[in-house]
Amino acid sequence: MATPTTRSFAPDDVVLDKYRVVRVLGSGGYGMVVEAENVRTTRRVAIKVLHGEGGGRASTAMKRLHNEARAAARLTHPNSVDVLDLETDDDGTLFFVQELLVGETLHDRLSRDERVPWEEAFDVMLPVMSALAEAHRRGIVHRDVKPENIFLCEAAPGVRVPKIIDFGVARVFDEAERLTAKDRVVGTPWYMSPEQARGARDLDGQTDVWAVGVVLYELLTGASPFTGPTVKDLMAAIVGGDHTPLRLRNPEVPAAVAEVIERALLRDRDARYRTMDDFLDAALACVGRRVVPVGTLVMASQGPAPAPVSAGRGNELPTQSAPPSSEPPVAPAPAPAPKTPAASALASTPSASRPRVSSRHDAPLPAYVWAGFVFAAAVGFLAGVVARGL
Repeated sequence: MATPTTRSFAPDDVVLDKYRVVRVLGSGGYGMVVEAENVRTTRRVAIKVLHGEGGGRASTAMKRLHNEARAAARLTHPNSVDVLDLETDDDGTLFFVQELLVGETLHDRLSRDERVPWEEAFDVMLPVMSALAEAHRRGIVHRDVKPENIFLCEAAPGVRVPKIIDFGVARVFDEAERLTAKDRVVGTPWYMSPEQARGARDLDGQTDVWAVGVVLYELLTGASPFTGPTVKDLMAAIVGGDHTPLRLRNPEVPAAVAEVIERALLRDRDARYRTMDDFLDAALACVGRRVVPVGTLVMASQGPAPAPVSAGRGNELPTQSAPPSSEPPVAPAPAPAPKTPAASALASTPSASRPRVSSRHDAPLPAYVWAGFVFAAAVGFLAGVVARGL
């Protein structure tokens, strides 16, 4: 494998003979993400570009990018990011092409509110759980499920489609090559399962089940179930500590909903959901659904969401997300939004110390609900007139 070289890109540069660079979306220690357009199809895409001067960490970055491409390319779920291409240029630069995502991460959504209603939390997480269940059936465990890796895609005005992204540390079960050194723990501490925190080598889909449970707990309470002043203390709490029951932090959550989530946080792997499908089935039964939604309507009162550029932690590759653009067809022109924080600041904010903003849970009904009421009343009135005329 060739050693990658440092590359810079400017608008209108053409890479791989078919992608015209539009703009740089973000950059990290070993790579960058650019928005580009396929000159043959005019489709807008995001390209992760790996650069650097070689060495052990750069080599690991290349392996992880290959791993992400191999893992994500196996997936066909509408709530998984779509991988389009993986190529190496003549000078050894690696290009990872995937769909362009417009919107924000779940982490960004959480930064605006202390917590979210349980209905909204399930609208976001049920599709993500379905996508992870497909990944598990194909032998892929994500191992780093967290709000930063759940992207809320603005698929159309008022329509939000959650997508699970960043399979860079995923474990692909039929790959002999391991991407981590012996006994090295991978993942993000706040969302690690007990077996992951202990450095167990037999990780399976249950570690993602635990992480989804942590994300749901955080969405509904505004806090992580396990915390600690240091990473070592946090790991100890995950492995052997107790957490505050969900309903003690938020009594508004129905008992049945809390019970479904709490089972995902059981240390005993025999008592925890055995598979993500089991977890998903329990969640669907709890809310009385039979089908997992691909996307959901966004409340009109929330307004357009900011679209930050989110980068990876430290020297990792950045995670792409397109900022607002006036160039169709990438995204509808959004209303002016506050300037977003720097990409590196977004990525390095630990979940236990994320800023929280007080939220109103007595917000008025969204505009589309009122419109439905008016439409129903009008139909009823006309039906009455016709009946009297007959």
